[in-house]
Amino acid sequence: MVVTAGNASGSDSATSAATRAIGLATDPVVVAAGDIACPAGDTAHSCQQSATEATANNQNPSAVFVLGDNQYENGAFSEYTGAGAYNATWGPFNPIVDPVPGNHEYGTSSAAGYFQYFGAVAHPPGGYYSFDLGTWHIVALNSNCSDSGCSDPLPGTTTSAQTSWLQSDLAAHPSACVLGFWHHPLFSSGWTLGSPGVAPLWSALYQAHADIVLGGHDHLYEDYAQQDPSGRADPNGIREFVVGTGGENLNPLGTAQPNLQAHDSQFGVLVLTLHPSSYDYKFVTTGGTEIDKHTGVPCHGPGSGGAASMAGARSGSRAPATALSGPPLVFEAHPLATSLTAIERRGLAVAIHANRGVGVVVTASLRRGRRLHRIASFHETESDIPKPYSQIHLRLPVHSLQRARAVTLVLRFAAVDAAEHHRVVTRIVSLR
Repeated sequence: MVVTAGNASGSDSATSAATRAIGLATDPVVVAAGDIACPAGDTAHSCQQSATEATANNQNPSAVFVLGDNQYENGAFSEYTGAGAYNATWGPFNPIVDPVPGNHEYGTSSAAGYFQYFGAVAHPPGGYYSFDLGTWHIVALNSNCSDSGCSDPLPGTTTSAQTSWLQSDLAAHPSACVLGFWHHPLFSSGWTLGSPGVAPLWSALYQAHADIVLGGHDHLYEDYAQQDPSGRADPNGIREFVVGTGGENLNPLGTAQPNLQAHDSQFGVLVLTLHPSSYDYKFVTTGGTEIDKHTGVPCHGPGSGGAASMAGARSGSRAPATALSGPPLVFEAHPLATSLTAIERRGLAVAIHANRGVGVVVTASLRRGRRLHRIASFHETESDIPKPYSQIHLRLPVHSLQRARAVTLVLRFAAVDAAEHHRVVTRIVSLR
């Protein structure tokens, strides 16, 4: 089946790829995880992609959902195929894999490496699609694009075309059990917090009585009790799992959001068994420990018993978008004492303090009289700033600095968190 939708700007693919159906003799077992593989030679992160692949393989999955940031640092094809990286570890799952892109996949223009590696199964260029797995309807979505284009965003986004497609697709597939997955979670209690920008996707699934939403992005495991898009407990709402535990690195729990039912900060995979009108789930660590294990959780979509009354209760009403709790964003940047010679050799070291995950655009300019001349810009991701007190190194263009014996450098740091809270810091550095 193909669903067509459009928007006024025409900025996104308006025609979906054909949906597909997968028929299985037994109830399918799904393994899911995101934030998986380090690039070859990475010694700065944990890089447990081989261990998580072995854990996933031990579950004998019928399907594997990879939840974005499948390959660090920029999702380049050469990174996917590098020594010990995604292809060498999780690559054997490719015949049964269903992927979505993460923000790091868009470290290459238009996520070219991601779409080249996964090919048609990634459904380029939009990167969203749906299929049936057993009796379940599955929707895979792209949370890295807005109507103005796609990027490497810490906050999640969606396009009007994708949201329209999702609504049409759900209307055409009134299944008893529905699962959606993409990279940026709406709710999270970890280092990056949640992404209100994906609320339109969550709301569309909620209106269709979906059962499960999967995400990654925050590098921990979280299980949220059923809730509506505003974060209110709802026995007929959606259960969200955050499974950013695929191998690259881990984050601790931060400010616990309402309805957080279980969490863990170990590498591992979520295992779902999809029955005709219910599901089982558990989180399995790389050490083989089963955490947060539940069986026979009922679905509540059309045809699952009581669905007609539930549909009537939701008709004509939409829950407001979530308002995430937590302290205000704190961000500071302090260049460390240095010299022109040291910068030429090692770059300019900057101490960063942030109370949660941020993406930072740094603009470096030389001051000449009253004028500023931009010489460089940098995009520091949440992976470059992995903890409250971090240090980044700015590789400034040496030729621009060698022209003068004394330099006044103006640095502008523009930080944004997943909830799109902004902080701007300007620092002036005098060098000799």
